[in-house]
Amino acid sequence: MRKVVLVVCLYGVMDASRSGIELRGYSDYLWSVAELIRKLYFRDKLAAVILCGGRTTDYCLTEAESVEPFLRYRLAELANSINILLERESRNTVQNIYNALKLALDFRFRAEILVVCDRVRALRAKVIARYLCCHANQLFGYGIAYKLAGVIGFPRQDTHPHSRWSYQLLAALRYFLFPSLIERDLAA
Repeated sequence: MRKVVLVVCLYGVMDASRSGIELRGYSDYLWSVAELIRKLYFRDKLAAVILCGGRTTDYCLTEAESVEPFLRYRLAELANSINILLERESRNTVQNIYNALKLALDFRFRAEILVVCDRVRALRAKVIARYLCCHANQLFGYGIAYKLAGVIGFPRQDTHPHSRWSYQLLAALRYFLFPSLIERDLAA
């Protein structure tokens, strides 16, 4: 595997307003992300990390801004050696991945794309990422081609109804059968 740009999908602002279950689940998820970053860094496989998540409420920080200090703390001594970019505009998984691909293009990273999300959303993220990577030339121009290194799903406890397997399976199936829905969600 060549170097990768690690695209990290986030799930809301990391703050005390979340329930105990959600906060533990989010912390565990980010711990897993930090461990993956460490492994990739020490194997010299990490080009950059893109934390994806915009403003989803009236909170002053974006999802990416709220998670960055937590992740840097978990990475400790490595934090300053790793290129961590913040994607602050996205409001859904489609926009997470699309905007991350744009950032990778802007910074001219020549690397494969590895998407990290929670385990329940992994199939849906894979359908989205595959479509966006395969259609990067049409979406961005410039003869761009991205190779998808894969999608990794880490466990995350959550109480939101969209965090159910059945909901995410149906969403993945919809995107797979009707790719125009991916383009629709880019504009959402």
